[in-house]
Amino acid sequence: MSVLTEIVFKDADNPNIVNFFQDGAPMDFSTTSRMLLTFNGAGVSVDSNSNPPLIDWSGGSGEVVFDLGNVVIAKGSYPSTLKVYDGTHPDGQVITHPQGTGLTFKFV
Repeated sequence: MSVLTEIVFKDADNPNIVNFFQDGAPMDFSTTSRMLLTFNGAGVSVDSNSNPPLIDWSGGSGEVVFDLGNVVIAKGSYPSTLKVYDGTHPDGQVITHPQGTGLTFKFV
């Protein structure tokens, strides 16, 4: 299992840029309409529908920018689940999950 840990500086403007790949090629988010990031164990989620500036995938080539410095969450490390929604996946497709390809955000 591969786990990527991103450091988030609370109350600071330091976005995290994560590049996602599938079978060695950048993931195509061009038809994505929504992303939902859940911090497992914290009871906190970030939804691009309700707060668009926090998750931006417009850069192309599998790049997603997470601007999480002002998310209300306790300091600590949170394995995260990222679901991506598009016309083919109206209920969301899990991209990262703690029991698979992992993405952890450490809030300091």
